[in-house]
Amino acid sequence: MHRKIPGRQSKGMIFVTGATGDIGERLFNDSRRIILEAQPEEIWPAVASIGGEVGYYYADWLWKIRGLIDQLCGGVGLSRGRRSATELYPGDTIDFWRVATVNEFDVLTLSAVMKLPGKADLTFRLQKLENGQSELQLTACFLPRGLAGLLYWYAVMPFHHFVFNGMLRGIAKAAGKKICRGPEKFSGLAPGEETLRKNS
Repeated sequence: MHRKIPGRQSKGMIFVTGATGDIGERLFNDSRRIILEAQPEEIWPAVASIGGEVGYYYADWLWKIRGLIDQLCGGVGLSRGRRSATELYPGDTIDFWRVATVNEFDVLTLSAVMKLPGKADLTFRLQKLENGQSELQLTACFLPRGLAGLLYWYAVMPFHHFVFNGMLRGIAKAAGKKICRGPEKFSGLAPGEETLRKNS
């Protein structure tokens, strides 16, 4: 059973719309979506099972390489797996991610604990549509730290198209649901409207 939590509970990043003050750093994002012939509760189990033995639904060899690089840099890599194959709670670890938000049938946000020149989140969101369809969104957000952070973002961007679109298709396949449209890129976060604040 997945416990529904109203918001982020673990330390990580908070997205604040129209915020001012102690922020001012640029937040990069890449959003993809796919429309499936299914209800959110039919797609959710595949979303909530990501990582661990299940993997990432596409190009797991790339994730393994990323995990190896993380270990070589002193990080945790993919060795930690998951506490449970079916349950998720805020603060749980999934490989080199930490569960920041989990609202059943709605949203799952993973905050990266891998070695990075910045802060990163990966969010899956489900929206119920008409005619028995649902939209599954995947958004990667990154707050770079210095020049190294900027270089890192632009270095990994070319892989997003293949990896993220493949992940969405893989989730659809795992859920056994028909793809009605997509995957496609969309503006999940309007530039200049979303800022990121670090939790104290």
